[in-house]
Amino acid sequence: MPKEEIQKTQTELARLQAKYLDLYEFAPVGYLSVDSAHIVREANLTACILLNCSRNHILDHNMLVFVEPKFRSIFMQHIQKTFASDHPERCELQLHRSQGQALWCGLDSKVIIRKPDVSQVRIIVTDISKTKQTELELKSLTEDLESRVLNRTKILLRYQKQLRSLASQVTLSEKRERHQICMELHDYLAQMLVACRIKLTQAKQAFPEDTQLSSLNEIDEILDQALEYTRTLIAQLSPTILYEFGLCKAIQWLAGQMQQYHLKVDVQITAQDFQLEENESVLMYHAVRELMMNVVKHAKTERANVEVFVNTDQELHVTVWDQGVGFDLTILNRSAMSASEQFGLFNIQERLEGMGGRLELKSAPGLGCTATLVLPISKKPLPMNQPSDDIRKAEAHPPESTKWKENPFRVLLVDDHAMVREGLRTLIDSHRHLEVVAEAANGREAIEQARQFQPDVVVMDVNMPVMNGIDATRCIKHEMPSISVIGISVQDEAHSCEAMKAAGAIDLLAKSGPVNNLINTILQAVESIKPFGVNPPRP
Repeated sequence: MPKEEIQKTQTELARLQAKYLDLYEFAPVGYLSVDSAHIVREANLTACILLNCSRNHILDHNMLVFVEPKFRSIFMQHIQKTFASDHPERCELQLHRSQGQALWCGLDSKVIIRKPDVSQVRIIVTDISKTKQTELELKSLTEDLESRVLNRTKILLRYQKQLRSLASQVTLSEKRERHQICMELHDYLAQMLVACRIKLTQAKQAFPEDTQLSSLNEIDEILDQALEYTRTLIAQLSPTILYEFGLCKAIQWLAGQMQQYHLKVDVQITAQDFQLEENESVLMYHAVRELMMNVVKHAKTERANVEVFVNTDQELHVTVWDQGVGFDLTILNRSAMSASEQFGLFNIQERLEGMGGRLELKSAPGLGCTATLVLPISKKPLPMNQPSDDIRKAEAHPPESTKWKENPFRVLLVDDHAMVREGLRTLIDSHRHLEVVAEAANGREAIEQARQFQPDVVVMDVNMPVMNGIDATRCIKHEMPSISVIGISVQDEAHSCEAMKAAGAIDLLAKSGPVNNLINTILQAVESIKPFGVNPPRP
């Protein structure tokens, strides 16, 4: 080869070598060559800058000296893994700089010499301190955010608990107010209307040929309409069946009431042996009524179904379902559903959740709607109708046989309203075969008066303080079976009639009905026991 070409080649080689050294020395990352004993054999200028050491203080020194103590085991594992692999390996750790400073670095290592006597790895050292600082700041912000979210969640849960407690208090307050209004309507307005009608009947009987009889009949019709409206209002505000016979009977009664809205409701009850707190029963009753009214207003169907059962988890399920038009559940959170509808369902859900229950909804357009009210219960067998203290007393000391007396048939009048008792007494006493021998204002007094006066017939009001007419009837018929009992009530509902008859009463009559109905029922009752000829009419 000509001398000129050799010189040219050497010059070019020197130039390229100088270029490589510049690239190696001033690379943006540090380069270290480390053998299997962790001794540093090579280091570029950038590596020296990163370690804040001169090259003389790095070369031929153990690399572990430049690694923070808590990361040395990680570094040794990293080097061992690199020698055992044909691929680059990476780890992150802190290197120890002079003057006690620590620097987060990323190490990317690969074997460059693999010989029995000499083995080396090339380590690319990258400063990741800013990345780590960003990660630490991000972690700190995340922890701070999580802490704030946790605190806000606790506050939200506390507010939610307070809201549910408030909803429960609203339910109880609403129940108390409804019940108070119903008591006022029943105990005063309804009874005064009944008394007015009784007085009106007396006036009609006293002046049968009076020219004003047509006007009196018109007044009688108005009073009858007023009583009917009062009974309906009482039932809607606070149905007595719920408090006297429980949720299942109340739901059955409510299903019957839906017929006035042209909705036929089929009720299937497979669970009877459960007990609910009064506020729970009130909530479930009004929730069922709300769901039924939703069917009436929106389902566009004339049939609905209600199913009541208790599952194995001791949860009461009351399901109201229909095969009407249904709706898209996603509109619950949109304006497509009216505010009143959303509030009704939301109100039910919140109140149920406040008692540990829930509302489950299933619906789709054209597929009807199924709403299930779920409430945890304490499943305890309902107590059977045990004999009261008076019944047990009667069993221990059975009364002597009643001796019929030669006098008009004896009537015991039981009602907690003196005005009603006065009117009924006047009417009953006006009959030549009947005589009111005693009066009582509650069931307990009725039992005592029945023992003392041994009447032929007891005219028994259903709703009274101390002891209601149903329990009093049961006790009297148990102790004195020869006495006939006739129930009377402002609300002559089927469930009350069934309960009175089950207790032993002959029938349940409406106070608002014709007074002659009561007189005729009394006469039929005593005639079935002894003919009128046995007791001569009183003078």
